[in-house]
Amino acid sequence: MKKIVLLGNPNVGKTTVFNKLTQENEETGNYAGTTLESKQKEIIYKNETISIIDIPGMYGYISPQQEEKVAWEKIEKLMEEDNIFYVQIINADHFLQSKELTTLLQKKGIPLSIVINLKGKHYSDEQKQSIQGIFGEDIIFISAENIIPEKFLERVFFATKQRKIEPKQTETINSIKKSKRNEERKKFPFDGIVLHPIFGSLCFAAIMWIIFQLVFTIGAIPMGYIDAGVLWTIEQGKSIFGESLISLLFFDGIIGGIGATIMFLPNILLLFFGLSFLKESGYLSRSSYLFNNIFKKIGLSGRVSVPLLMGFGCNVPAIMAVTTLENKKEKISVAMMSLFMSCSARLPVYTLLIGAFIPSKWQGITLFSIYIFGICIALFTGSLINRLYPQKSRALVLQMPNYALPSIKNAIRYAHTQAKDFLERVWKFIIPASIILWGLFTFPLQEVESNGIESSYGASIAKTIQPVFAPLGFDWTITAGVIAGIAAKEVMVANFAQIYGQEANEESLGEYLKTLPQFSLASVLALMVFTLLYMPCIAVIATIKAQLGTKWAIIGAVYPTIVAWIFGFLVYQGVNLISIMVL
Repeated sequence: MKKIVLLGNPNVGKTTVFNKLTQENEETGNYAGTTLESKQKEIIYKNETISIIDIPGMYGYISPQQEEKVAWEKIEKLMEEDNIFYVQIINADHFLQSKELTTLLQKKGIPLSIVINLKGKHYSDEQKQSIQGIFGEDIIFISAENIIPEKFLERVFFATKQRKIEPKQTETINSIKKSKRNEERKKFPFDGIVLHPIFGSLCFAAIMWIIFQLVFTIGAIPMGYIDAGVLWTIEQGKSIFGESLISLLFFDGIIGGIGATIMFLPNILLLFFGLSFLKESGYLSRSSYLFNNIFKKIGLSGRVSVPLLMGFGCNVPAIMAVTTLENKKEKISVAMMSLFMSCSARLPVYTLLIGAFIPSKWQGITLFSIYIFGICIALFTGSLINRLYPQKSRALVLQMPNYALPSIKNAIRYAHTQAKDFLERVWKFIIPASIILWGLFTFPLQEVESNGIESSYGASIAKTIQPVFAPLGFDWTITAGVIAGIAAKEVMVANFAQIYGQEANEESLGEYLKTLPQFSLASVLALMVFTLLYMPCIAVIATIKAQLGTKWAIIGAVYPTIVAWIFGFLVYQGVNLISIMVL
């Protein structure tokens, strides 16, 4: 079987070519570090089976970076086989950065086809000749987004002769480098602002605030329809099937639990649609440079920003990505820091509480503040680990992408992927958790029917633990939600729906919470801070154990919970103190 191996620096378009050839939907991004492991897919071309292999990006052969080691190990294994076609994909805007890798591949005796990705831009004949002067005249120019698989395979892998490229004169390369730097100064005039320590930080804050504000203002519309639809379904279902135990389990337990969580799907779609625009535009990589100096102060490089940013989607892939980091300190730092990067599972809790208790004009800034506060605690954690593991990290090596017009198609694809992950969590965690919670707060049946939900098994458990959370303003119902959130943070909302659902009747959950004395502004803010910081879900703890061992899995559960209790206490007591002083 013939095998086609796609090689190159990070963020040059390898995965885009892979997706086009294989009709796959692997994530691409306008930043380095998207591909963390080799991907392989078989296709049929002219009645022949061909295997397409996408190798993680690499800068050079001698490298401590894990994904580069994975890439070279894969290449060395492939070199033992026959019928292997090696193709180096090169970004036309940064072709000089690829020369070192080309030379290293040549030294290994690997015959290459060189493909220059123009990324849909117009390059003059003079510019193309400059590139040919470095890599040879028989290179192939393409636009990865627009390739036709059959023509691409014909031109690159069969029509093009496999050959070695002789290195060009150093003077020629230096001349082009100088010319290239002058061009980049003209191409990226906004970098003087977006990468400035002060103005760049203000730009970042403004952009994120706009995204979070839109999450609430636009997301509130479909949320209302979903909420009304769930309440109508429960009401109609009970009227048709009665209120038998099985009927209550299905409608109050399962439908109520799912509905209380699924109503926040529009917010998740909007949030990740906006974040996709930042990735596609090239701004996300620039944020790594912007915060590189901050990371350096805690002994890390801006490289760690990529796995940390993954934490905003889910902490599990963020922690899995520590394999890409160069030393134990960075792996531990990112794993522990990512616990405070607010994942999408926490968003339904924030949205419920902010939507109910925070005035509309302050909702966006409140959500933005929660995320920023989490980042601050993550940086504090990184600084603490740096004192325990004083190892130097390698300087940041990250290719600065061009600014690009974001693709609506890619943004929808990214938001769809995140929504799909969210719905999978509903299936895996929310439904089983809703059934368990329904049972805990329904039985013993006779006592609950006689004395109310406070006599249930779930209430008894929560009341036993509640004194620990009393200084944070949590009564037993809020404590029950916190306990339920250990399975998955979305379950906290489902738990509130279980506890208050029957009493709320046709009123939405958020509106009903506003009528309860235990949900004051102080306790609500403390609950949001605690939700942000306390131990992650069980899946995250299991991932830490797999990556770093049992000791760090225990630390990953205990340390965030202690931090959450301290700051929850400070927020609750502080807001109450301010209220007394104002009154």
